Amino acid sequence: MKHPSLNLVERPNFFTNYKRNLNTITPSACWTYESLLTQKTCDMAPFFNGVDSTQAYIEQHFPYDSTLPILYPPTEEGCKQVVLGTFELIAPYFYYNKYVSDKFILLAAKHWSEKLNQEYVSCAFQMLLHNASCQFPVRVLLPNDLSRLVRTNRSPRITLFELCIVLQQSNRFKVYEYPMEGYPYRMYFMKHIPGTGGRRTMKRKTRKNRSLRMLKI
Repeated sequence: MKHPSLNLVERPNFFTNYKRNLNTITPSACWTYESLLTQKTCDMAPFFNGVDSTQAYIEQHFPYDSTLPILYPPTEEGCKQVVLGTFELIAPYFYYNKYVSDKFILLAAKHWSEKLNQEYVSCAFQMLLHNASCQFPVRVLLPNDLSRLVRTNRSPRITLFELCIVLQQSNRFKVYEYPMEGYPYRMYFMKHIPGTGGRRTMKRKTRKNRSLRMLKI
């Protein structure tokens, strides 16, 4: 099914397909969706206190590439869209925010930690990063070859942990893909299903349960 505004294609099997792919990679642990976060918690978290240093890192390691496809910023009034993905894939969005228009929400913490990153993604999917007015509150960029989400020492990259949380949203979001033939990655738009709420009341899982087996929800 095509979406009229961006010629997006609905991907109803996205969650099933990526669960299967993740199980072939088998990282040692999986982040769990933080369901008990509040608007105040998300507002006060230091997600964006390192914009200047993050931008400097991006410009040093990922120079702007003019051959990249159009980014398609959100057009709704007051909407800023969360973008998730590896540094090399989200780098163009930092350039867009700085030199064109501040339309995308990107994690840029001065003192990054896995816990902070986990909370950031959870806030994004609870739509507590002031992204609730967007038709597609979250955009996810993933390489065609998922093995790129694993380091040479076989440890998972952070985006793989983020994908764990994405997959836990299968009952709350529909997924649309923007066709990108000839590019080594895929662009997905997450659309909230009305009536499923911005917060879930699921019991917080303990660290010992954070395994890929928990993805079978």
